[in-house]
Amino acid sequence: MATSLGPTVAVRHNVPQTEGLRQEDEVSGKEVDSEDNTGRSRGVTKIFEDTTKKPSFNNLHLPSSSSSSSNSTPPKPSSTRSRSTKRSSLYESINNYQTSQLTSLSAEFKYEEGIVLQRISDCRDGDVDRIEREGEGCYDLLPELRGTLLSDSIYRLSRNPKNPPNLFSHNQGKFKPNDVIVLTRQSLGKGDRTSCPVDSDAVKFEVVVSGVGPTYIDVVISDQAKFDETFSNDQTFLRADRYFSTTSYERMCEAVKSFCNLEEEEESLTQYRDLVVGCFEGAPNNRIDQTSKYMSTPINGMHKNKAKTAYSTALSKFSLNNSQLSAVALSLSRKLTSIIGPPGTGKTFTGCAIAEGFTHLLNSNEKVLCCAYSNVGADNFARGLKARDLKVLRVGRATAISPDLLEDSLEYYLENDKKYSLALANAKKATKAAKNSRDKNAKMEATAAVKKADVEKMKAAAKIMENFNVVVSTCIGSADAAILTAQGKAENYSPPSPLSFPYLIIDEACQSLEAATLVPLTTTRCKSIVLLGDPMQLPPTVLSSSPTLETSLMERLTKNTPAPVMVTAKKDVEDSTEDFLKTVKLNNTGKQGAKYIKNNGGGVLLKLQYRMHPSISAWPSAQFYEGLLATPTSMIAQREGGGAILETVSAKLRERTNFFGNVGVVHVESEDGSALEERSEGKDGIGEGTFKNLKEAEIVTTLIHTILNEHQNTLAPSDIGVITPYNGQKTLLKNLLSSTQPAIEGVEVNTVDGFQGREKRVIIFSAVRSNKGKKVGFLSDGRRMNVALTRAKDALIVVADTTTVGGGDRMWGQFFSWVESNTNTH
Repeated sequence: MATSLGPTVAVRHNVPQTEGLRQEDEVSGKEVDSEDNTGRSRGVTKIFEDTTKKPSFNNLHLPSSSSSSSNSTPPKPSSTRSRSTKRSSLYESINNYQTSQLTSLSAEFKYEEGIVLQRISDCRDGDVDRIEREGEGCYDLLPELRGTLLSDSIYRLSRNPKNPPNLFSHNQGKFKPNDVIVLTRQSLGKGDRTSCPVDSDAVKFEVVVSGVGPTYIDVVISDQAKFDETFSNDQTFLRADRYFSTTSYERMCEAVKSFCNLEEEEESLTQYRDLVVGCFEGAPNNRIDQTSKYMSTPINGMHKNKAKTAYSTALSKFSLNNSQLSAVALSLSRKLTSIIGPPGTGKTFTGCAIAEGFTHLLNSNEKVLCCAYSNVGADNFARGLKARDLKVLRVGRATAISPDLLEDSLEYYLENDKKYSLALANAKKATKAAKNSRDKNAKMEATAAVKKADVEKMKAAAKIMENFNVVVSTCIGSADAAILTAQGKAENYSPPSPLSFPYLIIDEACQSLEAATLVPLTTTRCKSIVLLGDPMQLPPTVLSSSPTLETSLMERLTKNTPAPVMVTAKKDVEDSTEDFLKTVKLNNTGKQGAKYIKNNGGGVLLKLQYRMHPSISAWPSAQFYEGLLATPTSMIAQREGGGAILETVSAKLRERTNFFGNVGVVHVESEDGSALEERSEGKDGIGEGTFKNLKEAEIVTTLIHTILNEHQNTLAPSDIGVITPYNGQKTLLKNLLSSTQPAIEGVEVNTVDGFQGREKRVIIFSAVRSNKGKKVGFLSDGRRMNVALTRAKDALIVVADTTTVGGGDRMWGQFFSWVESNTNTH
């Protein structure tokens, strides 16, 4: 059954998710959902053509932006004399929007595809062992079934269990959970270096990494691959290459096409489309205002009293401050609401309160869909909803879902469905019999059994979904076959009473590509949308530097739509402190926050943060939110332990440290002024080198030892996080922490991207850059800086060559000056 996977899928035009420009370092924290439209991991499409040709976007079967397909061109609305000019203008705007999105997605795909193709081509035409040396692939891997996680089959890929770890550990060094890799069967067996995924006759599969050990890689294989002899023969050797998910591109392309080709009778969605297109092109204000007015009203058929009842019910379960109350009330009474949640303001918590309210507006066969950009975000959303006793179903691959939520997953319930389990067992039995038979009927029976198992799976999924009020998935995962089938949109099965998802909440909306945000919008045909995010934190991750893709849909909407009319007016019950905020010179010269409000007026701002000591939040509040982000006075006492930690750091490093409140800066410069940074060996995910700084890494390691020794009764290693912009430094720090005596386990080391949405009691930031030219790379990205400085609850310690970093970037220079000028004043 399985085989060289060629042109079997007719798809669409789109691009991936993004996060700041990666001109120097590996794309860290970029997560993909590698499930296809059947809800399972898909085989590799024929993306790998002859590598003597330039990489071709069409090899993936995504149409080019100039496609003449009638399916990808928005239909011209019928015109009359009275409205022909207006409608023609709108049609042109829709067409321009589609072309721009699809062209940009095409460029993004080509960029990512080109990296993979170039690496494989270089390996085939020259140094065949290069992929192993650089950690981009492995040869001579034997697959062994290790078990299952719900419906996922887990295979362990290893060379020889008897090999010591050091013979393998470097080769799989770049593989990490949720990575997509291509497995190619080595036709000549062990030692074969000629079999290559670009060969037309190659047998290859796209799989997802579920875990990595010192001598192995664990992967999840697709339902189809389960039945292939490749994974049932203990003498089959495989080659593994780092790859990327094509599914996200396909689903985003389909979403853009669907969004731009709506039927006119779909009033709600066409209004969303007209608003999005208007904001994209900078349409006349009257068109945006007119559409925005429509969005500010309740969905058709819903009386305001019903929204008030839902609001009151939500309040009984959630303790909300004034700005959160406003956000909930607006969301329950409008068709579109954007909620801006700066660090620590309870953005996801507010989203959960809104979901609670939506559940009280549901009619028969209606559900709420909650999405997030990443699996981590979706899990956080599901946890928050579950904590308020909502009936939540998490949809996604079992290996991508946090273990504590597995029993709330669709896969868990499917595993316990008797009809589906029986059909799956019959499919496995029939397939096994077909492998050992030359009888054509046996193969036909096996094919029929597999199809029946698929149908039973969708029947069971639709039935299971009826029992839950809220479904949670990633944005890309919202196009899962189970969600589509439950709505009666699948070809092989339609439930007797299809479900609908009139209410949609999207968290992490400012991290998501615009096209990715359109996926849940178009697959559900929702009527009321809530977007949660922060335009001042990390944007989508874009590799091709496309301006179209670098701006999220939420950011575009908040900048171009009019301010919503607030529906609550009472004061916050908690007093906020401005003592530390007063020490920072605000960037605006007029009314506090005037510029910020002007640039983000279309959103509701959550204004109280409950994460950081006020000294930690002061500078980000002034720099990125013009002083609008406040801190309750109660946080001073709750986070007072950070001061003692800074005293410990100061005593250890003496004159090299400045600290103000719970914020410290450790100065790291060479004695002769020479550069301390160095390029790491190998290449990162976009073909560029990465940086590391040994002296900084050693100081960070010393600080962690000192802090844990002095505060062992109040701090655990898991309370400390280390953030660095570069993967080279991340690797170096991990090695130092594990090799010191005694070794430190439990301290999390990650990149800025990996820490977005996270928090720790103590954060140490290693800036890395140190050179005579004061080059700081993407340290100058303000949104990246905002994330780095707002993860700490009790204490923030920045370790940096302040001459390089402060001299190379104005904002960092202002931050260092602020700490130094206020040292020891509090």
